[in-house]
Amino acid sequence: SVIKSLFERNLRTKNDYNVYREELSNKGLHTFGRLKRDAVCAVLNEHYKTRKLLNQLVSDNYAHQKLLKFLEEQQLQLTQLLPSNFIDFYDEKRLTHVLRYLSALRLRARRATVNLDKDHQRWSEVKPFIEQLNELLSSLTPRSSAKRRCAVEEFYWMTEEFKISLFAQEIGTDGSISKKRLKKKLEEIDRMV
Repeated sequence: SVIKSLFERNLRTKNDYNVYREELSNKGLHTFGRLKRDAVCAVLNEHYKTRKLLNQLVSDNYAHQKLLKFLEEQQLQLTQLLPSNFIDFYDEKRLTHVLRYLSALRLRARRATVNLDKDHQRWSEVKPFIEQLNELLSSLTPRSSAKRRCAVEEFYWMTEEFKISLFAQEIGTDGSISKKRLKKKLEEIDRMV
């Protein structure tokens, strides 16, 4: 992942090459690997805590069918948030946000075991956006523009921030997020090719 992020560059001139080489040598090439490793280890640790909590909650509530269904959905969201090849897709900045999303998922799961109805009420605010996200993802084709793909990815991360605003306010969102902003982003994506 580090090699790919550092050396898959489109350097077309000798000057571009020399400038980039100087930039890498000034920062210390080994630093990049260490930063990525530290970020990945932190995320894996949080993922482990989240998976362990979800499994424990399933075990503790094996007779509560509605709660088990909810926990199963949370496990699916965990897998979507952190796919097996996440190292190739997420840079260090994104990984710091993923840590927040994992914390929010754990907090939401704990709270839902106490008041599942309240969780369902809040989820009803997010659900339409998740459904629209799924439609957008299924509509992407190899012919979709890079701009549209980036906008859909940005919308995905906006939905994660919106979940934090509803289920784990104390974690804090990365900037302002609201239904209005999500709708505006959807309109923007709809206008793209």
